[in-house]
Amino acid sequence: DVYKRKIVGRLGGPYNLKYYQQCTHLVGNVPHLVDHIVDGGWPKDKASLMTNFAPSPAKAGKHARETVRTQYGIADEDTVLFISGRLHPRKGIEMIIRLLPQLGSSFHLILAGLGPQRETLENIATDLGLESRVHFAGWVDPLAGYAAAADIWLAPSITEPLGNTCLDAWWHEVPIIASDTGGFAWLIENNKTGLLVEPQDDVAWVETIRHLATDSKLAKKIAKAGHAHVQKTFAPKALMSGYLKFYQKLIGEFN
Repeated sequence: DVYKRKIVGRLGGPYNLKYYQQCTHLVGNVPHLVDHIVDGGWPKDKASLMTNFAPSPAKAGKHARETVRTQYGIADEDTVLFISGRLHPRKGIEMIIRLLPQLGSSFHLILAGLGPQRETLENIATDLGLESRVHFAGWVDPLAGYAAAADIWLAPSITEPLGNTCLDAWWHEVPIIASDTGGFAWLIENNKTGLLVEPQDDVAWVETIRHLATDSKLAKKIAKAGHAHVQKTFAPKALMSGYLKFYQKLIGEFN
């Protein structure tokens, strides 16, 4: 009988807890989701933080940067902004496309992902005359070649529970600019492992992108710090002991 089982539920977003009434224990992958669980009336000792781990990706080939840039007609001296994720309104991609003219003709945007907003985003790029600077790559796996071609990784989400794209940026050693919201605000130490910007603040996004694009020392520092942080904190090996302790605790409770 399902009601006699011991069930662990996992929240990757601020979901309604009524769907988890059969569960004995709930897990959130970021602190604010654990708060959401407790604030929703769940016993504090039955709510835990168990974040996502990010395995080390495949390495890019020796000529990956040149190959991808040539494919899209991007000069070596141009700046490539890169967004990886679902093409959805809450990801804030439309804002970045609309800001591209302000950044100048040397800036390109590569979008890796699929989603319901693709046609809308393509139309916006066309209306703005940006067909040659906004590049839709579709589903990309592995990301290594595109990451090698990128200068700055962007995560302009309006809301974001965790933000696995940040972990990807860190693994690929690309400096990231992300919205100061949700999981990004928890993951990133501003000015150290990334740069945080208020969501949908056009002026701040333009200024921050320009700043990072022209400060190679800062870009390298952020990329290096992010890579070290993801290895230390989010690699499978780094999280395994926490996972094991969590399950051992549950086994003790269930018995």
